[in-house]
Amino acid sequence: MTVACFHCGLPVPSGSRYHADIDGESRAMCCAGCAAVASLIAGSGLAGYYRHRDAAAAGPADAGAGAAEYAVFDAEDAQGDFVLREDGGYCRAQLAIDGINCAACTWLIEHHLQRQPGVAAVSVNLAEQRASVRWRPGELPLSQLMGSIRELGYRPYPFLASGRAETQRAENRSALKRMGLAGIVQMQIGMFAIALYAGDFAGMESDYRTYLRWASLVLCVPVVAYSSAPFFSGALRGLRHGAPGMDLPVALAIALAFGASLWFTVAGGGAVYYDSVAMFTFFVLLGRYLEMRARHRAGLAGGTMLSLVPAAATRVLDDGERRELVPVGRLRPGDLVLIRPGEAIPADGTVLGGESSVDESSISGESLPVAKAAGDGVSAGTLNTDGSLTVQVQATGMNSRLGAILALVDRAQQEKPAIVQLADRSSRWFVLAVILVSVVTGLWWLQHEPARVVEIVLSVLVVSCPCALSLATPAAMTAATAALRARGFLVTRGHALDGLAAADTVVFDKTGTLTTGEVRLAEVRTPGERDAAACLRIAASLEALSEHPIAAAFAAQACDPVEAFRAHPGGGLEGVIEGCRYLLGRPGFALAGDPPAPPEAGKWILLACDGQALAWFRLTDTVRDDATGAIAALRRAGLGVALLSGDAAGEVERVATQLGVDEWRAGCSPEQKLAAVRELQATGRRVVMVGDGINDVAVLAGAGVSVAMANAADVTRANADCMLLASDLRRIPDAILMARRARHVIRQNIAWAIVYNFAAVPFAAAGLVPPWLAAIGMSASSLVVIANALRLRNDAGASTLRRPVGADG
Repeated sequence: MTVACFHCGLPVPSGSRYHADIDGESRAMCCAGCAAVASLIAGSGLAGYYRHRDAAAAGPADAGAGAAEYAVFDAEDAQGDFVLREDGGYCRAQLAIDGINCAACTWLIEHHLQRQPGVAAVSVNLAEQRASVRWRPGELPLSQLMGSIRELGYRPYPFLASGRAETQRAENRSALKRMGLAGIVQMQIGMFAIALYAGDFAGMESDYRTYLRWASLVLCVPVVAYSSAPFFSGALRGLRHGAPGMDLPVALAIALAFGASLWFTVAGGGAVYYDSVAMFTFFVLLGRYLEMRARHRAGLAGGTMLSLVPAAATRVLDDGERRELVPVGRLRPGDLVLIRPGEAIPADGTVLGGESSVDESSISGESLPVAKAAGDGVSAGTLNTDGSLTVQVQATGMNSRLGAILALVDRAQQEKPAIVQLADRSSRWFVLAVILVSVVTGLWWLQHEPARVVEIVLSVLVVSCPCALSLATPAAMTAATAALRARGFLVTRGHALDGLAAADTVVFDKTGTLTTGEVRLAEVRTPGERDAAACLRIAASLEALSEHPIAAAFAAQACDPVEAFRAHPGGGLEGVIEGCRYLLGRPGFALAGDPPAPPEAGKWILLACDGQALAWFRLTDTVRDDATGAIAALRRAGLGVALLSGDAAGEVERVATQLGVDEWRAGCSPEQKLAAVRELQATGRRVVMVGDGINDVAVLAGAGVSVAMANAADVTRANADCMLLASDLRRIPDAILMARRARHVIRQNIAWAIVYNFAAVPFAAAGLVPPWLAAIGMSASSLVVIANALRLRNDAGASTLRRPVGADG
């Protein structure tokens, strides 16, 4: 008798002496590789893998190569496309892993990696066969990390955008094969079934009936064994982990119909349902295939954004004359690349030469190209339109802005909002209820009309499958998130859409959020009859030598030479012009002792000479052009608007008055901003906070939903629930509109799913719905939910800015 290898399942050659101790028992192994891997698993305390697995492990192949096989990935330039640098010396790698068969494989990989030095977190996605690993490269080189996976018998490799696209193509091909087989077979079995049904009415010799039944059985076997395999594996996986899912009633229906038909074919008598099995399998696979296509089209796999980056780039060599075409993965910070008209930009960088316009719609949602010249920044994945640019590379791959957006999108998709978790839990209980109803129905028909019990139980199981209920929420949220991303509003947390839909108050920071953050000279006042233009020229001459942000307000003015220039931090500027010593800055600095008060509220600086005030300069922060429209749209939606700022009261009041904001606070520290939001929440208000600075991180974390501006600090963007990809505040009321519409669509979908199931089950239990019609109904209900959700994506471009934000759908 041939003995199977306990690790990989292959036959153990006769005379093999390879064994491994697993849970105190000696197990036979086919080779030294399997024995080594099994000993490693058992020696690491992970023998539970063998109890939980539902498929044999991958063979060891060249597992012994270990880290040496992956040494090339220790170089930073080789990691750019799949490794993201994080704070604290950590990195996060996205790895595709071949050979993952079941949940036990993910359990083994996660537990094994968590035992490695320097590894902080591991998450393995069974569906995508992908692992996300956060670790310190200083303690564990990437080659050793990948080698530790390889020594378990799995093969890791970088997870790239092209790989994700290939995964989708493979998924598409597999679904078409399974569906095509079921479709072809169900047509052939259908012809046999017509003959059998006709024979029941007109009479048929038993030999012909037996022949047609056996022919139908032979044709139906590949449908059950191949086309229906995903349903059976999904049902077993759900039962093994105590979480029955949608596959369970489908698998039960197929197994029941095929098993009963097989019995009646062998034993004789009764009715066979091979045609129903093939037709049901075909229609369920068709529904899932259309669902899969809709999921891909809606952008559920946000990683395809990286496909915007070209595969190769033209690198300029050190002499500035020669050029070479290189893979984007070989670009390093500091490299110079030439980007011709019509080419996609391969990396984040700074323009050193040339002028052009860049289409940034893929990143920011801006429809018009943005002019770029020397000193301007460009982002990977954007399109150079009409001129050549020479760009110095700053970041590539996952470290680029596009890579950061992808990481945030992945984080949002991995987090389940409360409503999705509720739908998941409801689906599980609904599955159990369906099985209970099927059992009760079967018992009733078994007593009253046993000949129809299989057909009716089959119909009940099929028609009541809660596919539509489980799709109702995630389909709508996915479509809404994708639509907002296309318009320049990125949702990075799973709960954000629900929070936006429920919000009743939007709180803004001032500087850099409602204003541009750029200081502007608004007014010059001189006491008496002094020459304002001459005073402005003197002030501009002093500011021309300063590096303070206020200097930008005087940059357009003419200047005179300055001698003995000196900057006093926190006070102002000092310099000699044409023999006179001038002071410019705070009143207490310009005129020590008894400084005069500013002419009125606001931000003023004073120019003085020889103890005399010469001129006052009022500085303001320019309000964004889109701020007024955004706040007006929020008010039309019935939302309250508040302003929190650390600036002086006069400046904050000016901005609040200009924008029509009645509720504002000035002079707020980060702690006071957070306390103000807590006060609003204590009164029952649901707050959305919009900010941009590092000082806003605390209040953003405390709000129900936080939105970071496009120009926000890195730490602010990383901690926000949403992010503006374009500096347009009107995207915020757009997002609230979309969130409300998504909530409305979710309610529609859930209502439809519940009404369909509760209406269809009684008809099926009464014997009025044949199995083939039940399959069509179940698939159609799922497609209705998907189509309703996709309206959010299709209507987004036409309904946001023109439609009142208060509309709910």
